[in-house]
Amino acid sequence: MIETIGAVTGVVVSIGSLALAVFGFRHQIVRARLLDAREQRLEAAERQLEQRRVAAERQAVLTQASMVDVRLVWTPSRLNEGVKLPELKITNDSTQPILDLAARLGDEPIAGIAGGVAAGDSRSFPVTSAAAVGFAAGSADMSVIFTDAAGMRWRRDPGGGLREGRRLADGSWAWASRESPSVERAMERPSPSMPPPLPASWVATAAEPSRKQGWFLVSALGLIIGAVVVWLVFLR
Repeated sequence: MIETIGAVTGVVVSIGSLALAVFGFRHQIVRARLLDAREQRLEAAERQLEQRRVAAERQAVLTQASMVDVRLVWTPSRLNEGVKLPELKITNDSTQPILDLAARLGDEPIAGIAGGVAAGDSRSFPVTSAAAVGFAAGSADMSVIFTDAAGMRWRRDPGGGLREGRRLADGSWAWASRESPSVERAMERPSPSMPPPLPASWVATAAEPSRKQGWFLVSALGLIIGAVVVWLVFLR
């Protein structure tokens, strides 16, 4: 009888140790998966936040240039009644002046466009028929060039697109890729210093295995131990 009780005790201890080992291993796997998923979500949130910050900073750079409007208008001639002459009307709707005006049709400068436009003001410049046709047709070869209050040089095409200029060592200009105006977005851009709150699901901590799983393992362990005891005591 003592041998039987000792054998039962050994079996119970072995089964209990095995069950605890399985339970602990399963817990570690679940925890590791939850931590990996949480880390991936946090990394994605950080990337999204950085993208928003960069976009907000770029919108701030584009704000004044985006508020410069260029239109082709037709003004009655002072010399010939019934004749209208083309003019480029440059309007500066920003709160800072723009300087160093110029215009180009292809590689050729358009004469007569120079100076600057004060904040909230506009100026009109007579242009040739060729320049008027190019602007009206939305030609990419037609552009108005100006410098904003920050000293950045911009090139604006008839469609409103903006290209930032960079002065080269030989004195010429290199123009970046075309960007769309950002006046509407700049009005309500998110502050880079105030990141939006992360979704609650992104900051979920690693959860413990559910109570149902724990009770299931305990019940199964109890049934196994009971079956072993019955077999050793009554059936052996």
